[in-house]
Amino acid sequence: MAYETNTATTALTSKIYIEKGATTTPRTNITGAAATLYLGEVDNRMNPDQAIWLKMYNHASPTNASDPLIILYTAPSSIGRFVFPEGATFSTALSVLVATSPLVNQGTNPTNQVTVKLLAE
Repeated sequence: MAYETNTATTALTSKIYIEKGATTTPRTNITGAAATLYLGEVDNRMNPDQAIWLKMYNHASPTNASDPLIILYTAPSSIGRFVFPEGATFSTALSVLVATSPLVNQGTNPTNQVTVKLLAE
């Protein structure tokens, strides 16, 4: 059996976003332009009694009342990891927030810290 190693140095992404203490206040236009999202992680381990929803918007200045393009669930006391192999396209901008409800204009801030990590290009 042959063994082959690929040593290509092409970067997978150009934007790494880490938000410690994410809330219902949107972090707007985090990539500075249109983006393609490949990976997401929501660390909700510090909230043993609260589920969290990560809401992602294709809008430069959304509010909690805006309709998200993608909503991702993370159970209490857990880490949610989300993979988009072909990429999720945000043609305008990528903006995010977390809330305790998946509904538009509903949900409160998490009781304890939630950390969001995103890899986008």
